[in-house]
Amino acid sequence: MIGSWETQLQAWHALHHIPEIDARLEQYFQNTVIKFPDRMAVFDLNQNVGMTYQELNAKSDLLAQRLFRTLKDHDHKIILVFLDPGILFPQVVLAILKSGFIFLPVDSNTPIDRIRFIIKDANIKMVVTQGR
Repeated sequence: MIGSWETQLQAWHALHHIPEIDARLEQYFQNTVIKFPDRMAVFDLNQNVGMTYQELNAKSDLLAQRLFRTLKDHDHKIILVFLDPGILFPQVVLAILKSGFIFLPVDSNTPIDRIRFIIKDANIKMVVTQGR
């Protein structure tokens, strides 16, 4: 059975060529901003508000600069993201990636004890959240 599975997987890969990724997500995003600056990038149905690629890029750049200035001297670069779904989430994720850090998303419905454990276990130095 395992040999059969490996054969099927090889056949699938032969038919569905998956190119190697030679750029980071934020680089793909930058290319999209250049190609489609005025197209809608994100839209929040709950708040009935959206942002173009150019607007999303500008807002994430500002936040990226602030994050970098705040955390540039820290050894640990993981930032916990604790946000409700919405228009703020892609801004924060892009900013974290642009500033060279790692984001660790945590669902806003996660129990507080679990969040405390994650913060301690991952040695988190910064949490991005929204006021509640």
